Amino acid sequence: MRTIKGRLLAIFLMATAPLFLYFGLGVFANYKSDLRAAEEKSLRAALALTREYAAEVDGLHALLETLATHPAMRNPQPGECLAILERVHASTPYVDNLGLADAEGRVIASSVQGHYRVEDRKYFLDALRTRAFSVGEYVVGRATGHPTLHFSLPVLDPQGRVTHVLFASYNLNRFETIISHQNLPPGAVLNLTDHNGRVIYRHPRDPVVKPGLQDQPHLRAQVDGTREEGVFRAVGLDKVERLFGFRRLRLHPGDAPYLYARVTIPVPIAFADANRFAGWALGSFLLTAALAFGLLHLLAERHLVGPIRRLSRVAREAGSGDFAIRSQLETRQDEIGQVGRAFDKMVASLEARQEERDRAEAALRESEGKLRTLIDRISDALLVLDLDGHAILDVNQTMCAMYGYTREEALGATISDLSLGEPPYTSADAAAHFARMAGGEPQVFEWRARRRDQSLFWAEVSMRRATLGGAERCLVLVRDITERKDSEAERGRLTEQLHQAQKMESIGRLAGGIAHDFNNLLTPIMIYSELLAEDPAAGSRDGRKAHQILSAAAKAKALISKLMGLSRKQILNLEIVDIHRVIESFIDIIRRTIRENIDITVECADQPLLVRADATQIEQVLMNLVINAGDAIQGGGRIRIRAWRDPREARVRIAVEDTGCGMDAETLRRVFEPFFTTKPKGEGTGLGLATVLGIVQQHGGEVTVESTPGEGSRFVVTLPAHQGPAAPEPAPAASALPQAAARGQIALLAEDNDLVRAIAAELLHRLGFEVLEAPAPAEALVLATGHRVDLLISDVIMPGMNGPQLYHRLRETQPWLRAIFMSGHTDSILVEHGQLPPGTDFLQKPFSREAFGERVSRMMAAPIEA
Repeated sequence: MRTIKGRLLAIFLMATAPLFLYFGLGVFANYKSDLRAAEEKSLRAALALTREYAAEVDGLHALLETLATHPAMRNPQPGECLAILERVHASTPYVDNLGLADAEGRVIASSVQGHYRVEDRKYFLDALRTRAFSVGEYVVGRATGHPTLHFSLPVLDPQGRVTHVLFASYNLNRFETIISHQNLPPGAVLNLTDHNGRVIYRHPRDPVVKPGLQDQPHLRAQVDGTREEGVFRAVGLDKVERLFGFRRLRLHPGDAPYLYARVTIPVPIAFADANRFAGWALGSFLLTAALAFGLLHLLAERHLVGPIRRLSRVAREAGSGDFAIRSQLETRQDEIGQVGRAFDKMVASLEARQEERDRAEAALRESEGKLRTLIDRISDALLVLDLDGHAILDVNQTMCAMYGYTREEALGATISDLSLGEPPYTSADAAAHFARMAGGEPQVFEWRARRRDQSLFWAEVSMRRATLGGAERCLVLVRDITERKDSEAERGRLTEQLHQAQKMESIGRLAGGIAHDFNNLLTPIMIYSELLAEDPAAGSRDGRKAHQILSAAAKAKALISKLMGLSRKQILNLEIVDIHRVIESFIDIIRRTIRENIDITVECADQPLLVRADATQIEQVLMNLVINAGDAIQGGGRIRIRAWRDPREARVRIAVEDTGCGMDAETLRRVFEPFFTTKPKGEGTGLGLATVLGIVQQHGGEVTVESTPGEGSRFVVTLPAHQGPAAPEPAPAASALPQAAARGQIALLAEDNDLVRAIAAELLHRLGFEVLEAPAPAEALVLATGHRVDLLISDVIMPGMNGPQLYHRLRETQPWLRAIFMSGHTDSILVEHGQLPPGTDFLQKPFSREAFGERVSRMMAAPIEA
């Protein structure tokens, strides 16, 4: 209280302190009195309730003991027992049910009819064990459906053995009648909890505090002490602070309590009278204090505090440069008036001196403003640094905009705040540049700068030493070259991607050309070998040789198909396939691909894992994932392939897990990007996982990946499961071509490979066709003139015109024409467009004679497309 006004306030507070204390003691006494009254009321209610309930339980005990001595209960007959129990039940309002059970828990008679047993009930088991009056757990009665406590009494034979058990159901809703006899205050609540701490009854009912709710530990600790009854204050189960009166109930002296009764009164209701008195007392005191304080404030403000505050304000404003201000106290004749007049004379003298200084400073500010405008308008950021401590002494507006600082924030920053200080340039590099500049050598270099929001950008920094204001300083010009650096980086990345794409395209074209020629060579090898194997004139030795040729050709066909499946575009051959079988049939090829020091295990579900997919494409997905896993393992390790069907949804999942090096978050984010690879430059294309993603998405599925550095990776492929029946097993091919299947019909054969054309012509002759052979489309058009051609067999890629174009030309004059296209290319016109013209079919080279005959027969049997 250093101010005059504060001291006056302190005097006022000390004068009113006794009055405040008197009011406080009165309020405290009222609260204490209300607390004692509420505690006594809650405890009296709890005792009254439990006494009435205990009396009813004693009556129930006496009733069961009377029934236990009845001869009909010792040697029970169901009908007689039932009549007795029903009569007794009718005269006992608080009992829901009376019953008699044998020692095995079978109910012999029950006043409430129902089919149930009691051998698992606690009251029954305790009666057998203790041979005394027992109580059970809180339950909802099986016979009545009411919330009840069951009591039981054993029926003993002369030897003291339990022959039967009498039981009675005490309806807890009876407490509504018991409570109605009590004069409970508003808001009072009765809670009953059992020995396990569960709420078994609450009055009135509450949507939150329901039977079965577990008691709170802090409430349980209060009633589990040494006291049989008592009061305490706590927050109840309904989150309301209450006064609790409790009483514990025991079935027999010395037994543990089986029931806890609590009567609670909300604290606001208990203290209602005290609160009203406190409000009245506080209001009276505040009103009196406010009137006295107002009068004191008015007198002090007018005669003492106000004039002193006026002098203080004049002094502050004069110190801030306002020398025109005056105290206006010159008319007062006391000591304060004398101080005011002296102060006004001093301020007038200072005002004259300030006018002279203002004129000089105005001229200086005009000169500095022109210079600052020029500096702020240059396009590069300008910083003035201290040569000794590298502190930032001045910046221009361009620097603030470039780095995201206000001028004040920039002057409080350090050089390290504006610089990354990490590779490719380190803080040691910066120190070297600064040392050379301090020695008089200008420095120009590139740097990774840091903005206020911690984002980075590339900057070109120019530093030189200069004398400013008589002191040696460092002038720094900073130019943002992020756009230039990004352009250079993007150009390099695009160039690298172009090289990769060109390399992959070259490899694909080379593989496609090899596949085309190899497929054309395999076609006659396979068919002539089949014909030789089935030629009756060939001996058994020649037949075996022909079969060996066929076997080798089939393996070559499968190898070419699997190799080209990794890079070609093709029409998906969607079939109902079992993922389990696909993995089993492809695992040998995978094992030969991966190093021998990597263990590969396969775990598949026992049931079929059916999906609609292209089996070859699924094999490609497996191959790419396993190769990726093998590359991640340094030295020895393990790869696990698992397949299963998710029982919660119609999905089939394939997981490939490895014990390799794992991936960090950045690699994991970009793992499916085309051309992204973690391998050294020139050792990877970055297309393997991108291909996996494309194939899976084409099948309507998805790929997820989980990985931790040093702990391996886990790729999971999810495909829609096939919901219908499994595809039927393919029927075995016919052993021989049908003879004269198309006698009298004309087939036009257009094929630029002589070997393929020759074998295709022979197969068509065997089918009964008259064959017109043409090595090119132009000759095919000439041969078709004047003939009614029924079937066109054409290669897709030929000189001058492709197969579909030839078909459309012929259909202009022969609309009934059917066509089968053949191709050994992996990037044919049909593959690019993904579908065949209506009325046509496609046969991939190499093919067998059975496949050729079946395709021709199927085409000739199909209706003609208009």
